[in-house]
Amino acid sequence: MADFELDFESTLAAQQQQQTADVNDVPPSEAASMKDKPRNYRQTVCTYWIRGLCMKGDACGFLHQFEASRMPVCRNLLKNGVCKDLDCPYKHTTDEIKECNMYKLGFCIYGPACRYKHTRLNGPPPDPTTVEAAKPREFRNITVVANQANQGISQGALIPARSEAERQKKSHFTWIHELLRIKDESLSQPQRVRVTLQDYADRQPDASDDASATAPSHQQLTSPRSIEACLRLGVDPSCLEPRSLAFYVQRERGNATLGALEFQYAEHVRRQRLDALLAERSKVEERERGSNASAPPPAIALHPSGAPGPGHDRTS
Repeated sequence: MADFELDFESTLAAQQQQQTADVNDVPPSEAASMKDKPRNYRQTVCTYWIRGLCMKGDACGFLHQFEASRMPVCRNLLKNGVCKDLDCPYKHTTDEIKECNMYKLGFCIYGPACRYKHTRLNGPPPDPTTVEAAKPREFRNITVVANQANQGISQGALIPARSEAERQKKSHFTWIHELLRIKDESLSQPQRVRVTLQDYADRQPDASDDASATAPSHQQLTSPRSIEACLRLGVDPSCLEPRSLAFYVQRERGNATLGALEFQYAEHVRRQRLDALLAERSKVEERERGSNASAPPPAIALHPSGAPGPGHDRTS
C-alpha cells in the first residue's frame, strides 16, 4: 500500500518546529529563573506598587498592574472587621481567605494579626489542657493536632489511643464529691493510715506498670490536709499518678521519640502540680496551728451544786 499523508500533518509539524525554536531562543539564565518562580507568581497585585513604594521593579514576584480581581484583601477588614476608607482599592470580601486551622482548635498564636480567617463557632472554647496545639512547639504532637482538627473523619483503628483515656476521665463534680467523702471518713477514723501528697511526690514512674489506658493502681489520697490542698487548687489526685514511658510510647502508636517527649512533658507538669499542692498543704497546716494557738482554754466542768468536778484542785 502506498504511503498517504493527511492534510493537517504538515500544520502540526510546523507548529512543533516553531515551539522548539521559541524554547531554544530563550537564554539559559531566563529559563532557569522561570523554573524557580513559584506557582502563584504575579497572581496578586503588589501593595507597595499601589503606594509607589516598590523598589524591586521587574524582579518583584507580585503583579504591577491594577486589576480589581487580583487585589489583596483589605487589612482593616481582616483585623477590625470593617473598613472606613471610602476610596480603599483593596478587596472587601473574606470568601477567598482560608480559615485558620489553629483557631479551629481553639488557640491561634498570631491572634488578630493572623493572615487567615478566624470564624467563631457556637459554644464555649475548649479547655486549653485538652488542646494539643496550645502546648509548646517542642512538646506538641502533630499527629494529635491533625486528629483534633479532623474529628469525625477517622473511624475504627484510626482513632487515637488517647481518646479512650479522655473518655475514662471523671467529671469535675464527681471527683470533688469523692474527695469530700474520703476526707470525712478520714476525720472520723483518726487511727487509719493516711496517704499524703508527699507519698505521691516520692513515687517514680515504674517501668513495670501496665502500659494501658487505665491509671496504675496505687493507694488513694486520704490525708485531710492533702485533700484540702487539692480542693483549694482544683487538682484531681488521679492526675498525680506517675505514668511509665511505655504507656506514652503505646499511646503514640509505638513512636519512641514522640512518646519520650510526651513523657517528659507530663512528668514536668505533674511535678509542678505537686510542688504547688505541697506549698498549699503547708499553708493549711500553718492556719490550723494559728487557729489552735488562738483558741481559748477548755472550760471547767461544774457539778450542779456549782462545785468543780472531781479531780480539780480547789487551790488552783
